[in-house]
Order: sequence, then structure tokens, then C-alpha cells
Amino acid sequence: MKGDFIYYEFKETTNNKNRCIKQYFCSHDSTVEVFQPALDLKNNVELKCNDLNKISIWGKETVVGFDAPLGSNVKDCLGDIPSPPGSINFILSGDVPFLESTLLGSLLNSNKFKVSAQMIVPTMKIKFYSKNEYSIVFTNFKITYAGTKGNEDLYETLDLETVYRTLLEKGKQNGKMYDNSLEAFRELDKMIKFIAKTYSDELKRIYQIDEL
Repeated sequence: MKGDFIYYEFKETTNNKNRCIKQYFCSHDSTVEVFQPALDLKNNVELKCNDLNKISIWGKETVVGFDAPLGSNVKDCLGDIPSPPGSINFILSGDVPFLESTLLGSLLNSNKFKVSAQMIVPTMKIKFYSKNEYSIVFTNFKITYAGTKGNEDLYETLDLETVYRTLLEKGKQNGKMYDNSLEAFRELDKMIKFIAKTYSDELKRIYQIDEL
């Protein structure tokens, strides 16, 4: 948490020598030519992040979608490259206990909403501070519940920090479910850190090859 919000920032200083590190995140260079190392970085990160689909959360299958952000052109070494809306998503079984059903029902204003699936979507951006300093930021986490209420299909979206705060404030009313819910959050945490670590490893490989 950063204040009232779920917030991750993975900051790194790299050892690249020939180019701004930002160029490895942009599809074209200043001459409007296709910059293949940036396309390779995007493809490599997305391929490695497919491994997240092998990871379960609370023993349930997870479907992860990840479209790595890519800038269009390098104007200078600084600035941000945001991810397109919905480019990162974690689709989970409705059985994954991010919150006990009664507490969730109080947030959704309905105890008759039967959840069948959940999707967590964060916002991601890459921030550049100098020729060789950048960070990957994840924030604005939303969780959407898909399910039914009677014969009606419903979708309800909450801020994930609202779910997390409710768990910390009231979840201990059910000790076992509290522990299970915390474990689900920990597993999601590992997946976010996996994406950041993948970027770090693949970026280093790409710029070192480029500098040979």
C-alpha cells in the first residue's frame, strides 16, 4: 500500500552505454526507422509472461493476459510510456477467496450475487528518469466480479484496495477464510513481481546484445 492505494514501483539503474534505455521500449528511433530490439523486448517479455498461466492462485487456474506497452518514437530520454487500458489482466475462478462471501456481498450491496469468475486489472506504466534509470509502476487495481443474481447476468467492479482494506478490517471474523484470502493476495503479489523481474532480465539481455 502507498497511502490508501495498492502501488508497486520497481526502479532500476541499468548499465547501457550506447542509447537511452527508453529507446528499448519504443518501436521506432528518431529517424522513424523500426527499432528491432524494442520489438524483441516486447515479444520476449510477453512470451515469458505466458508462464504466469502455469501459476495457480489458491490452487485454482489463472488466465493471464499481458500486452507489453510499446512507445511509438523516442523524442528524449525522459517521460512515461503507459500501458493500453486492459492490457494486463488476471482472470480467476470465482472460488478464489479474495474476500469472504458475506463481506463481499456487503460491498456489492447484494448477498444474492453468485460469483462465477473474477478479473483483476491494474494500470501499468514505465517511467524514465535519465539515460539509464527507469521504473515499472503498477497501480489503479480493479477487480470485476462476473456472476448471476437470479436469472440476470451481472458484472460488478470494485477498487481492489477496498477489498483488501475490508479483509484487514473485518476478515478476522473468519480466521481460516482470512488466511486463505491473504494467501490469494500474496500469490497475486508474486505474479506482479514476476512481470517486473522478467522485464529486468530481458531488458539487460537485449541491450547487451545490441551493444556487441
